[in-house]
Amino acid sequence: MIDKKQNISLVTQQKHNASGTQSSLILKSILADSSYFNHQGTILVGKNLSHVKACQKSKAIVLGRYARVDSSPALEVLSKNVQCSHGSAVGHVDPQQFFYLCSRGIKEKKAKQLLLQAFLLLSSDTKIKQDFFKKVEQKLQELG
Repeated sequence: MIDKKQNISLVTQQKHNASGTQSSLILKSILADSSYFNHQGTILVGKNLSHVKACQKSKAIVLGRYARVDSSPALEVLSKNVQCSHGSAVGHVDPQQFFYLCSRGIKEKKAKQLLLQAFLLLSSDTKIKQDFFKKVEQKLQELG
């Protein structure tokens, strides 16, 4: 979660040098104000490997009018018997979901907060979720 005029650049590599390996990267971000996020991610699979599974996803929600996201997923696969996928998506808070929550009596600020928390949900571990949501709630309060 970034705001104001913060700029973050992140480079990730998922390197597979052995057969039968797996990796999964899910990157989620929320941008407010005029913040900027750049992600360059690559899945690398070496020669003569088999049964490799690799996935990379980057998802972002843009809240600020001037916030920007650049995402460049890439594959460098030098073997044939592998399963690799990558993707990137950038969007806004879903207006239909927002309307639905507001039409059920939830105030706009709380509705937005609930939708962003749902977007960022990362773990089924209760303790991790509680700690994570405390930090998210604090940051969302700062964003207004």
